[in-house]
Amino acid sequence: MSGTTRVSPSRVPRLTSRNLEQFIDYWSVQVRSDRYLRIDGRPVLQLLNLTDLSDLFGDQRVPIIVEILRSLARRRALDPYLVGVIGQIDERNAAACRRLALDAVTGYGLLPTWLGASIQRYSELIDIRVREWYQFQADIPIPFYPVVCAGWDASPRGIPVEEYRDNLGYPYSPVVVGESPSLFHRFVDEARLFNAAHPPRENVIFVHALNEWTEGSVIEPSDRHGFGYLEVLRTATVTTAAQARRGDRSPTSS
Repeated sequence: MSGTTRVSPSRVPRLTSRNLEQFIDYWSVQVRSDRYLRIDGRPVLQLLNLTDLSDLFGDQRVPIIVEILRSLARRRALDPYLVGVIGQIDERNAAACRRLALDAVTGYGLLPTWLGASIQRYSELIDIRVREWYQFQADIPIPFYPVVCAGWDASPRGIPVEEYRDNLGYPYSPVVVGESPSLFHRFVDEARLFNAAHPPRENVIFVHALNEWTEGSVIEPSDRHGFGYLEVLRTATVTTAAQARRGDRSPTSS
């Protein structure tokens, strides 16, 4: 697994120029690893997430913060590939992508409809999220890298309750049901088709998540699904690599 580094505003309660300098110093050490994720040959720096940044620092300051981060990195002879991370697809995030000097955008856990029903079906959510990818990409000037999710059930984070009710909210709802490696396979294929329709410089798909056991979004082996999710990713990776060698960007079902 390739590494990335994220700027998370929830972990930077008081942002100063010194904070940014220290962060870029830390980041510049991490990117020396051969396993660090690079897109277009540049080390990835993710901004998680765009609405939180705006809420904390204001729409006018965030573009300045982004430019300072890029400038500090370049002083260290590094050219960061800045990826904005969003929690949902909406006009506010689209406006941020148009306003900020980002290289690309992706999502974090774009699976549940957060204010929807307390129980949601995985297969139906795949269809909704994929439609949103195309709509969002048409509305922004930078590449959107699709994110596929293995599931969602954050209720293990809560204390035991005697009764499950619709109005309990996070972490008890929403809960996604009906997930499976076969449906995850369809989700991954949809992401590959999306990238073929909107070809970025590099064919990147983000996955949520490797080991988020407390939110029920896991591709690690489990008693329930075995190695099923990892096998889906292995197959898709091998197929995509073979197509790239042939110069064929049109994915087939794998």
